[in-house]
Amino acid sequence: CQHLESNRRAYRIFRKFLMKSGFMMTQESVYCKLAQNSSVADAIVDNIKKNKPLEGLVQVLRVTEKEKIFPLDKISAVVDNPLVVNCNEKRILTQLYKELSEQAKTLMYEEYTQLNSHMISFLEELFYKVPYHLEMELDVDVRLLLKGYGVKIETDGEGVLETLMDYLRAIRSICGIKVVWMLNLKRFLMEEQVRQLYEFCFYEKIHLIHLEGQKNYSLEQEKCVIIDKDLCVIDTSLN
Repeated sequence: CQHLESNRRAYRIFRKFLMKSGFMMTQESVYCKLAQNSSVADAIVDNIKKNKPLEGLVQVLRVTEKEKIFPLDKISAVVDNPLVVNCNEKRILTQLYKELSEQAKTLMYEEYTQLNSHMISFLEELFYKVPYHLEMELDVDVRLLLKGYGVKIETDGEGVLETLMDYLRAIRSICGIKVVWMLNLKRFLMEEQVRQLYEFCFYEKIHLIHLEGQKNYSLEQEKCVIIDKDLCVIDTSLN
């Protein structure tokens, strides 16, 4: 128990260090920070090495795009377990409702104004039924209407691969996600399923980055690199 509490305390101290150093949490246990150049990035990594806990796994991955700022929190997603992906997670539905709301006010403006008028009349009549002084907004928030009716994405994926593809298609088309980080994918999918997933990502224009804790089988579509404990990158694509 004392050892566990000590580890928890070390984690809290390390997390506080990350936040004070300007890191932003994009997902649970995933933090990112923009660096102006490679020298600044080197200094950031050195600082992490000095402050990381003695126990536990802390990994650093650098992502660059020809010296341009790479907004990972905007265009990337992390899938740590393909078995629990959800096409109707909050991020997807929020973006979906926003898109539908904009479409309603532009492509269906006449129907939208009629609906708004009917809703106001309905609420005014409802207000007369109770002895309270009530007020309301005069513009229907279509997003709240969609949420109230439980609008969601219909999925028909029966297996792990099909469900994962539905999810990737949703975050790509609705949220604009272009980069997906997957942890230990080959634990959950067979070799032929991984091939199918790679082909799907190619046609959907999704950049798939597969992170493994240990070396597994390699496929011809992959470019493999090894990051050792000193955070040195070993390119194995020529082997």
